[in-house]
Amino acid sequence: NVSDHRPVAVKFSFNTTDLISIFLKHKKQVVKVVNLLGSEIINNNSGLIIEFYDDGSVEKKYILK
Repeated sequence: NVSDHRPVAVKFSFNTTDLISIFLKHKKQVVKVVNLLGSEIINNNSGLIIEFYDDGSVEKKYILK
């Protein structure tokens, strides 16, 4: 059984230090904090809160007091 397929080698090279430095330089800042109903809150009340950040990410947190 002879195969016509020949092995192909592909080498990828990434400079990970540049990516890491970009992520470390930017610290997310909270833009808006809302409760479960969507009302904006100023203090971190207990319960479920949703935080919106300047980079577009969202974090959902449950705070116990």
